[in-house]
Amino acid sequence: MKSTGPRGKYHVDVKGLLVDGKSLPAKLGRAQLDSASTFTYFPREVDRMLKQAVQNFCKRSGCGDAELVRSGAAGNCWRGKDGKRIFPKHFPMLSWTFASGVLVPWPPSRYLMRLG
Repeated sequence: MKSTGPRGKYHVDVKGLLVDGKSLPAKLGRAQLDSASTFTYFPREVDRMLKQAVQNFCKRSGCGDAELVRSGAAGNCWRGKDGKRIFPKHFPMLSWTFASGVLVPWPPSRYLMRLG
């Protein structure tokens, strides 16, 4: 982790992003760490690849009877089939790989947000 700029913002060099242990073919580069932000922002192409990888995982595993509902600019929204409750534990584990060699798990309970 490095600090740069007059305000001492922190960043890391990201080597890769894994979905259920499988690497996305994405160029990620430098990421700014911001403890005040709730969201993670990706370049458009990386965002598309990540969403597709999660969708493919759910097609194979079912993600606890979750079904994908598209909701415009908000991106992807998952809902339980027939009103069933869904649980984050059924979604894939994501992991960050930093250039330093550090692997950081990103569990579904941290990248999914409950609405409603």
